Amino acid sequence: HKVSRSSMLTFDDDGSKRSVNAAGEIGGQGQLYPSSLPVDRDEMNACLADPNDTTSTKFSKQVFGDYTLEDLMNQPEPRLISTHWFGTKFLPKEFLGDVGENESGGSGSGRLVIVLRNLKDVMVSLHFFRGEAKDGWHGNEHGPGSFNRFLSDDCPNAFGSSFGWIREQEELVTLLQEQAAKHLQKERVLVVYYEALKADLPGELGRINDFLDLPTLTDAKRKAVTEDCTFSAMKSGTAGNMTKRIMRKGAIGDWNNYLTPEDWSLFDKVYDQQLSNVDLARPLSFYQESRSSI
Repeated sequence: HKVSRSSMLTFDDDGSKRSVNAAGEIGGQGQLYPSSLPVDRDEMNACLADPNDTTSTKFSKQVFGDYTLEDLMNQPEPRLISTHWFGTKFLPKEFLGDVGENESGGSGSGRLVIVLRNLKDVMVSLHFFRGEAKDGWHGNEHGPGSFNRFLSDDCPNAFGSSFGWIREQEELVTLLQEQAAKHLQKERVLVVYYEALKADLPGELGRINDFLDLPTLTDAKRKAVTEDCTFSAMKSGTAGNMTKRIMRKGAIGDWNNYLTPEDWSLFDKVYDQQLSNVDLARPLSFYQESRSSI
């Protein structure tokens, strides 16, 4: 979200921030998730007025701003939307196009950037997300533990199994690639790896910029966007109100600092069982071998 937004909206070709206050626009203070927003202003007001409301409306307004799903969808083009939803089961049919009941409906519209990170670091990040897990790594009276939850076939984490997520994203990538070939379109999906972003942010920025059909990056704009999107810059607040709550280290290989060789051996076994034949997962394997964190 931050890289795309900075390139699309925040900086001019000379590397200066645009005169319009992009931070004050929708999405300017970080990602807005459609699933967490009230549908429209009437629903927002009703939720805010209800002391027993259990939706995320109050939290969303506090963190993301005074926005609704209607506001998000009414952005001027090109619209930028971030989401945890994934695969063909959850993404909008207007985006997916000819799949399932829409097989005769042709290609969908819109483009998708998928970001993946090696799953060992993902598990460690989840363990410490907004404070260390109460059930520890291996479980206690509070639950089964982060390690056991992550590896479970029936993963009880908020968005389910990370292994299942990657498999479903692989199916989605294949669908969108086949659509592009069938309808003679430009590719509608780009896969980006977190580790590549860390290793070569200017180069990956160029890939994203080209995929979105944005004007060729000037050196000044590339430099400005790169500096604005480093982990340290975002953690200091350039990516919005949520960053200080959820950004911890951002290191590659931090998983080496936790658990035992036996634990990681079991992790590797489950990983191979779940993802050994999944193309999307292959680049992750290098970063799941034991080495110093970056």
